[in-house]
Amino acid sequence: GYPLPAFLYRKGRGAMGRIIHSIQITIAGLLIVVLGCPLGSDPVGAEMVKNLSIGTILDSNAFGSHQEESDLIGRINLYLANRMTGTRSQLEYYFSGTGNVFTRAGDRAFSLGTAGVAYARKVGEQRSMVNASAGISVRLDRPYYDIYDYVSTQASVSGKVYPSSGVMLRGSYRVKHRNYWNLDLFNHTEHR
Repeated sequence: GYPLPAFLYRKGRGAMGRIIHSIQITIAGLLIVVLGCPLGSDPVGAEMVKNLSIGTILDSNAFGSHQEESDLIGRINLYLANRMTGTRSQLEYYFSGTGNVFTRAGDRAFSLGTAGVAYARKVGEQRSMVNASAGISVRLDRPYYDIYDYVSTQASVSGKVYPSSGVMLRGSYRVKHRNYWNLDLFNHTEHR
């Protein structure tokens, strides 16, 4: 893997110190998105978005092994957001929580919680857009599988412009850092 920048990961700080540091970086990213992308003088409408979904997944290799044991996984997901919309922009604070329960392998149950902010703004008079987002996720497993517990932070920016009616230019950048609390070897940062 790639060495992590010192401000993202410092050996000797302990797992909790690295987690707190990741949270600090995420909060800074969230503030940059929120303060750097105001709704401006747009008339603002606001709505609370609530979504609850329940479903099942059949995993043909639940343990990821050569034995290929299948399991039925029950999943529940809750999505809550406060969405503020203007004539040219939209700002959303959100939380998503997911719980997964394995039918045959109950010890594999885990939850994933994500909180973040997303911003979109029209640029110019055409369909050109700029988007930015930042968030933090935490995965918690049952004791036997707590090796997979992590905190993950991400930030992204993207945009598209139409220089003429038949041409669209698009670009994006995303950075994501994942810190496994009990498995330092898997810690990584992705840039796309």
